Amino acid sequence: MKTQRELIEIYTKRIREGNGTFEDIFDANFSQRENVFLEFDKDGKKCKLTFGEVKKMVYSLAYSLGELLDGKKDLYIALNMDNSYEWIVSFWAILMSGNKPYLVNLRHPKELTASIYKTLNIEYSLDMGKPNPFGATSFDVDMYLDREVEEGQRFVWANEIALSTSATTLQEKICIFSGKEILAQLSNTEKILKQTRIVRKTYEGTIKLLAFLPFYHIFGLIATYFWFTYFGYEIVLLSDYAPETILRTIRKYKVTHLFAVPLFWHTIEKSVKAEVNKKDEKTRKRFQKGIEISSRLPSSFSKAFAKKAFREVRQALFGDSVQFCISGGSYLRKDAQKLLNGLGYPLFNGYGTSEIGITSCDFSPSLKKRNSGTVGKPFTSVEYEIKDGTLHVKGNSTCKAIIINGNRVETTGDFDTLDLASVDKNGNYFIDGRRSDLIIPEGGENINPEILEGHFDLSPYPVSNMSILGLGEEKDRVTMVIQVEKGLGKIEAENLRKYVYGVNDSLPSTSRIVDFFLTFDPLQSEGAIKVSRAYLYRKIGEGKVRLFPFEKIEEARIEEEKGSIEDTLIELFAKNLNLRKEEVGLTSHFGYDLHGGSLEYYSLMLDINERYHLDLNFDPEHPLFTVEEFATEIRKRLGE
Repeated sequence: MKTQRELIEIYTKRIREGNGTFEDIFDANFSQRENVFLEFDKDGKKCKLTFGEVKKMVYSLAYSLGELLDGKKDLYIALNMDNSYEWIVSFWAILMSGNKPYLVNLRHPKELTASIYKTLNIEYSLDMGKPNPFGATSFDVDMYLDREVEEGQRFVWANEIALSTSATTLQEKICIFSGKEILAQLSNTEKILKQTRIVRKTYEGTIKLLAFLPFYHIFGLIATYFWFTYFGYEIVLLSDYAPETILRTIRKYKVTHLFAVPLFWHTIEKSVKAEVNKKDEKTRKRFQKGIEISSRLPSSFSKAFAKKAFREVRQALFGDSVQFCISGGSYLRKDAQKLLNGLGYPLFNGYGTSEIGITSCDFSPSLKKRNSGTVGKPFTSVEYEIKDGTLHVKGNSTCKAIIINGNRVETTGDFDTLDLASVDKNGNYFIDGRRSDLIIPEGGENINPEILEGHFDLSPYPVSNMSILGLGEEKDRVTMVIQVEKGLGKIEAENLRKYVYGVNDSLPSTSRIVDFFLTFDPLQSEGAIKVSRAYLYRKIGEGKVRLFPFEKIEEARIEEEKGSIEDTLIELFAKNLNLRKEEVGLTSHFGYDLHGGSLEYYSLMLDINERYHLDLNFDPEHPLFTVEEFATEIRKRLGE
C-alpha cells in the first residue's frame, strides 16, 4: 500500500509527462481501480462505487454512443444533468466516443441555454430519462451503463470540452478547454500538495470531498473534481440541496473537504448568529469572546480550542470531520471567514473565472492573514498583473478559445478579468469587485459596491439578500436594495432601518448610500450562486423587483400578498394542465387558450379550495376561467 506522499509523486510525474489529452487524464484518474470513488444515498441507504466500477460504465456508454450516433464524431453533445455518477460517466464517455461535451449550466435562463445549443449545433443530449427541453435527441444514460465492453477496445478520443460562464453579464459566452489546459491546471497541485500540509489533511485516514459545487461550473469542475479525483480521492454526492440534507450528508459521510461559493458561507454565518442570538446575553458575549480568542491563536492551537469551546455549535454544523474549506466565485465577507475559522473550520479564499480556471488561493497557516480576505499568490501556471486597476491573468492553463454570441476567437492566454484588484507588499492579491459595477456619483468618486456591502452585517435581521448598485437615470445614485423575508413587521423594519442608517452615517460622506429600498422579490435568478447586478437592473426595470422605502412596509406587504395570489394560481394552472408557468398568462382562458378540459378544471378547483380554505364551485352564471378572474373572486371571498 503506497503512502500518500508516494502517490502524490507518482501522479505529479504523470502530469509532467502527459501529452496534454483527456485520455491521459482519464488513464491516471482511473488507475486506482479498487479505491472508493463515489459515495451517495440511494433509497435511504449508503452506496459506494469504485473507480473500477465507474470505468466499466464509461466504456459501456462510450461504445453505445458510437452505435447511437452511427459513428459520428467531433460533435458537441450536451451533458444535461446535475452532479451524479451518471454525469461523470457521461463526461468521459462523450470524449471517449470522439465527441465534445458541452457542460450544460442548469442554473442558466432557458433562453440562454437554447441560444448556446444553437451556437454549438447541438443535436444530441445525454439526460436522465426526461425529454430534452431544447429539441435535441435525448439519450437516457441509465439505459447504457451495464454493457460488457473490453477495456482494451480502441477508441479515438476527442480533446475538447465546452462550458459557459455564470451569466452574470447576461450574454452568451462559451469557454473551450482542451486536455492541455486542464493538465496545466493540475500541474499547480504539485507545489500546493508539497508545501501545504492542510490541503491533504485526512480524517480517520481518508479524504472526502462534498460535491456541493456543480461540475458544470469551473470551480466545481477543477477544484472539486479534477484536483482531487486525479489523485484517487473520494467524492460524496448530494441527494438534494436542502440545507438539512447538506449538513446531514457532511456528518453522515464524514466529509473532510468542503468547497463552496460565498453565499453558502454567508448563510452558515447567518444561521450560527441567529442561534447564538437566541441565547442569554452572557452566552452571547462568551461566544463572541471565544471567536476573538480563537482568531488570535496559532492555527494548530486555534482548532483544538474551537473543538472544545464550540462543541455544541460544531456538532450542529459539520461535526469534526471537516478539515479544509475554500470559498470562491465572488466577494466573501470577512466576518463570515473569521467566524468559520474561529469555529475551527479552516476557510481559505480562492480566485478564478470560467475563462482562466482556478488561478490562486491563499493557503496561509496564519489566521490573521487568512481572515484578511486575500486570494493569495498566483499558481505556477499563471502570472498576475494589475493594469489600470484590473487584474490581468496570463498563462498556459487558461481556456484555448471563447465563443461570444456565436463568434469563436482563439485566445492568446492573456485575459483582462475586469475584476478590480490590489496587491500588498508581500505579493498577496485581493479582489475588490467588478469594474462594471463601479458607481460614479455626481462628485466623481469611484464607489465600489462590493467593498461598501462589506460594512453591513444583516445576519441578525430577517433579510434574505442585499445588493448595492447605482440607480437613477445615470446610475449614479448609490442605492441599497434589501430583500426581506415575508411577514416583516413594522418594528422589525424600523430596527433594520436604524441599523443600516447608523452604519451609513459612520461611513465617509463621499461613500454613503443615498437611497434605501425594501423588496420581497428575489434579487437573483432561481438557482444563481450570487447576485448579478446586470440581472437586478433588468428586473427592476421590468417591474419584477418592486422597491419600497422603509416607511411603506405596509404597502409593500399588501403588494406582496396581491402578487402572491396570482403567482400561486399560475402554479396551480400549470400543474393541472401540465404546462410551464411561462405558458400561463393572467388572462389566458382555461379552455380556449390553455386547452383544459372538465376533469382538469375540477382538479384545479380542488387545489384552489384546499390552498385558500374555500368552497368555490363552478357557477354557469359567473364562470371563472382566467387567473385574473379567480384572483378577484378569491380576494372577495377572503374579505380583502
